[in-house]
Amino acid sequence: MANQADSYRFTGRATKRVMQTWDKREPPREIPWTALNKPLSECTVALISSAGIALNEDKPFDQEGNRRAPSIYLA
Repeated sequence: MANQADSYRFTGRATKRVMQTWDKREPPREIPWTALNKPLSECTVALISSAGIALNEDKPFDQEGNRRAPSIYLA
């Protein structure tokens, strides 16, 4: 288990204990897996992220302005 990731690393101590206790009560299940029907090089792949990705030359997002007038930031 030395190579196992700590999923609760960025939570508080109490939250970590509650979540680990809840996790231990959950019965182990098989991980759903479907093999590819064709080589990966022939597949279409999409990468979806909730991260805010921007170029260095992009104008920084104005969080305070968005809080004051969120409607002008909707496009």
